[in-house]
Amino acid sequence: MDPIRIHTKRLAGLERLKNAGLPVPDYRVVYAENDIPSLFGDRPAPYGWTIRTCKKNGENELGLFFSNELSKDEVIRQLSFRLHSFPNEYYIIYPSWDFYISFNIFKDQYEYIIEGKFGSQKDLSMGKETPSFYMKVDTLTKRNLYLTTEYGWDESVKKSINRAIGYIKKVAVFDDSRDYFEVAITRAKEIFFYEYWNIDEL
Repeated sequence: MDPIRIHTKRLAGLERLKNAGLPVPDYRVVYAENDIPSLFGDRPAPYGWTIRTCKKNGENELGLFFSNELSKDEVIRQLSFRLHSFPNEYYIIYPSWDFYISFNIFKDQYEYIIEGKFGSQKDLSMGKETPSFYMKVDTLTKRNLYLTTEYGWDESVKKSINRAIGYIKKVAVFDDSRDYFEVAITRAKEIFFYEYWNIDEL
């Protein structure tokens, strides 16, 4: 039986977020070793660098190599090794951040379901952990249907989630679609959208 093919198209999703005007990481794309010398420039990266993996066919990009808070030397070493060893892959690189929370959003028209973690939600996205908080928002009735966290009600988590939803609602292309987003809020209160899929295009 042929494996299930999921058309994740990671880079295309990130570009779609950027083109829609949502805040995204200051990313660069590395297809070959000659892309590495111009990778860093003078961009600040006080928390190191993140590597995310894409496949050239844009399929089944879940569970691929991913690493945060790498030094420049570690990034160069990893990329040099992987570009030689995995010719069907290429890489997205951007400055890492100091997580406050991160979460995923499943949107179905006016309903939003949010699950997240304090800190990085990497293991949540991989199905290895349960969420630290969960929220269901109905923007038609303006009600937060549920909000739970490990520490009880947390107003700052609610505000962060509503901030992310506010960005999404401003973009007309997302009005009637079913979408998946991954979002990070830093301790400096920056917000980044860093993963996007249109559910019906998978």
